[in-house]
Amino acid sequence: MIKLHDELHSQQETIVGWQDAETIVIYSMDVGFCGVDLRAQNVRTGSTTPLWAGFFAQDGVAMQPGGALLIETTCPPEDGQLLYVT
Repeated sequence: MIKLHDELHSQQETIVGWQDAETIVIYSMDVGFCGVDLRAQNVRTGSTTPLWAGFFAQDGVAMQPGGALLIETTCPPEDGQLLYVT
């Protein structure tokens, strides 16, 4: 079994979608109910590639061809900024 997150620092994990046949895009929910630690994780090997280190709107992330679309925010959320991460 491959561990997808650190239970001590995450309230919940959300799978955004598949990057390829073996890699999911996933993020953690912060205690302030913001998305954080957006990453690509190979489900076979467990290797992880960080995609975005900052906070983003939990309901504002989606897979798009070639990357992920997200809304950057502060935590707790205030105003957001639309970003495209490849």
